[in-house]
Order: sequence, then C-alpha cells, then structure tokens
Amino acid sequence: MGNNVLGVKPEMLVRAGISHVSEGKSVVPELSVRDNLELGAIWRRNKKESQESIDRVVSIFPRLGERIEQRSDTLSGGERQMLAIGRAIMSKPQLLLLDEPSLGLAPLVVEQIFQTIRELANSMNLTVLLVEQNAIGALKIADIGIVLNLGKVVAANNAQTLIDDPAVRAAYLGY
Repeated sequence: MGNNVLGVKPEMLVRAGISHVSEGKSVVPELSVRDNLELGAIWRRNKKESQESIDRVVSIFPRLGERIEQRSDTLSGGERQMLAIGRAIMSKPQLLLLDEPSLGLAPLVVEQIFQTIRELANSMNLTVLLVEQNAIGALKIADIGIVLNLGKVVAANNAQTLIDDPAVRAAYLGY
C-alpha cells in the first residue's frame, strides 16, 4: 500500500501482481488464442502451471477453448474481450485493472463479461478496479462505487447505496 507505480516498467507491475486490460480489446491480432494466453504467463517459469492456467481460462471462457488455435483477429469483439481478460488473469494477479470492458459489446455479452468479472473477483480473491461508463452495470457487480463527473468525485459509497440513491440514479444512472 502506498507505492507509486508511475514510471514502473509494466513487467515489474505484473511481477508485483498487477494486470491491466486496456480499452479496446487489447490482444495481439496476429497470434493465436493460445499464444495470446501464453503471453499473460510469460514471466512464470513453470510450464505445467502455465498450462493449468490456460485450462482455467478455458473453463471460465469455453468459447476460447473452441478457438484455441485460431488467430485472435478472427474473434468477435466479445471473444477478444474474453481473451484480453483471460490473458490478464494468466499472471495470477492480485489486482486487475479493467478499462471499459463493455465498450462496443452487445448487451448480452456485456452481462456475461460483468458476471465473469464478479465471479473472478470472488473465486480468485482478486481486487478489481473497473473503469466503466456503463455505471449501472458496473455498480451491480461492485462492492464499492465511485461516480466521477468531469474528473471530480460526485458520489462514493457502497455500490447498492449508490444504485438506491434517487439523486445519483437521476443524474448518472439514467433512471
């Protein structure tokens, strides 16, 4: 706690237990699904453990298992987002940073991605920092919510309290 990560090399952050999934389904398009997943475990030395992690990702995202040898640029947007999240969890992070994981995805896929994020947080004892414009979707899976407006905190509380607050709902949640 209290460590500044500005300027720290990405590989050092991964080794420290931090994984990041950037906005826009960040996968290497020329690589297969398997190769992208293996990139997530690049700093791990144990090949057996790496394969076990691939097996776990495939159990979480069965579609990836069906496409394990396919090039990533042939995947749908939702599948690429699953792959990006799967690659991030390959390193067994303690902190997972997700930037707009629902961006450009169909509503049904968004719901699936959000549910998976919640399940990952619970099953892996993982802290997730989720930055998301779909505030209601994010708050439904969150423990704590912080609502920003033009970069300023306008509300911070237990997620359910924010959902139940009429002023927050009207101003930021669209109902």
